[in-house]
Amino acid sequence: MRRISSQFLAIILLIFPLCSDAVDNVFPLDDAYVRPWELLPEIREIVGINPEIASWRIIGTSGTALRPIFAIKISDHVTLSEPYKPKLLFVGSHQSEEVIGIEVVLENARKTIEAYGVDPFLTEMIERYELWFVPTIDPEGFWLVNGGEYQFTRKNNTDTNWNGIFEPYEDGVDLNKNYPFNWDVGESDRVGSHYYKGTDPASEAEVQAMMAFCEEKRFAAAIFYHSSASGNYSERVFFPWRWENDLSPDYCGIRNLAQAVADELPRDFTPGYYTVHIWNNFRNGYARDYVYSKYQTWPLTIESGGNSSYGFGIIQPPDSLLSKHLRSHWRAYRAFLHHVDEHLLIIRLVDSQGEPYRGLSARIVERYHPQLEALQSNEGGYIFRLLEPGRYTLASGGETYPLVKREGATYREIVLSQKRKEISRKLFLTLHELGLDHYPERNDFLPETRRYRLDHLNHHDVFVFHPGMKLKLTAFPGRSVKKIRMKLLGDDTDTPLRMQVTIFADMRRVVDRIVIYEGKTMSFRLKKPMEIETLRVIIEQLDKKPYRMYKWQRRKNFRQDVFYSHWEELKGKGIGVRIDYD
Repeated sequence: MRRISSQFLAIILLIFPLCSDAVDNVFPLDDAYVRPWELLPEIREIVGINPEIASWRIIGTSGTALRPIFAIKISDHVTLSEPYKPKLLFVGSHQSEEVIGIEVVLENARKTIEAYGVDPFLTEMIERYELWFVPTIDPEGFWLVNGGEYQFTRKNNTDTNWNGIFEPYEDGVDLNKNYPFNWDVGESDRVGSHYYKGTDPASEAEVQAMMAFCEEKRFAAAIFYHSSASGNYSERVFFPWRWENDLSPDYCGIRNLAQAVADELPRDFTPGYYTVHIWNNFRNGYARDYVYSKYQTWPLTIESGGNSSYGFGIIQPPDSLLSKHLRSHWRAYRAFLHHVDEHLLIIRLVDSQGEPYRGLSARIVERYHPQLEALQSNEGGYIFRLLEPGRYTLASGGETYPLVKREGATYREIVLSQKRKEISRKLFLTLHELGLDHYPERNDFLPETRRYRLDHLNHHDVFVFHPGMKLKLTAFPGRSVKKIRMKLLGDDTDTPLRMQVTIFADMRRVVDRIVIYEGKTMSFRLKKPMEIETLRVIIEQLDKKPYRMYKWQRRKNFRQDVFYSHWEELKGKGIGVRIDYD
């Protein structure tokens, strides 16, 4: 009986490693993982596959040991700086314990180079884009984990407790909490925390290096690879952003990009594929939110590695599982490239002589958000922006221009009518580009957003508020608001009028109701007083009759704290809508 039991136990011990749920984190890492002393030789070997399309450079150094941060560039004219090419970014790791992404980035760079001249799609991507691969921005932590010294340390080597001794589980800053966007409201300000965000925004040399690199390249899209040691966020794809009712203006578009990638990433231990995270996000100094707010880059965060049966994340899998990751992430990478190429809009700003405008600010009116900085043309006058197909408006140099984004990469050259000396970036940045919907029977767009003062009212000069149209208005309280009042300055004989009124306070929906307008001032009381920087009001005409609204001339010396009218210019005149608030 004992002999049978022994044989049974031996069989179980043989089978157990073959069960996927029995997979555990492996440390020291298995042989397939690159070691710190192998990284530069590995990069040189990858570049050496075809040095005509691949090169490498150092984009910065770590803050303590001054270890280099490497980047691989893949492009058909690899030694040239080509302003007419959009740039894409792939970052393997921010946290040192999250090692899967490093291998994914190196493997995808290798396969991309090998595909040149063989795979038509990848060949075209290499000829039309610059692809940048950064294995890790935490080279000091990389030496600790991949070098076999410490398994679960995620931070860099900054001596944060100032005792002159490096203590890997106490010292250090979580680099993906250190970017300046949202750093002030981010969590983990306790020195010694596993997620410590640092003493100041961008306090760490590694983050500064990445910020300078992104400023130089202004990437159109990016993937940041991560892994969840706790397992709480395993096998998910994150994107900017959802904070309660505040959704990023590109929320739907980037969500579709995330879904295209997730559909190629099967889970490790359970049926199905990665989940696109559509619930609320934390506000932290994340790289993805930073590059989106700063450059309008479409970024994804991919949390690689599944949950074990023990309830924690497998972020350092054995070679057999790592090879599975590499295959699926290659498919996901190709899906990412396909989706990006389909949604690319290329804009070139030139003067009447065809000379490019360098460093000129611009915005897509329909993608305005107070936390998105303006786009900026590069040295060739080019702006690269991902958008879903549709009609848009570009605001630049004090004027607006209609855009049509078609299926596939779309190019549009815009000749600015103003002389160079008349274009003021300061003037542009004071405008808030939230435009009026175009007329249902017309395809052209109305001019750019402006602010007006009620002045010289002429009852014979009217604007017809058509059924089915939407008026969009904006105001800038910059203080606590408890009540919003609004009146349409029009012909009361057209009332009553049924309208849908929606009001956003700093992108949070605070009013959404149907009202019967009888010509009097409408009041909307908020549930509680709120500190509001920007009010956005949308009024949709629901009745099947026109409403005639008065127009008035704009005045330069407009007092922002008095009246707010519709800011669309119609032949030099504003539209008769008045907003104020308590």
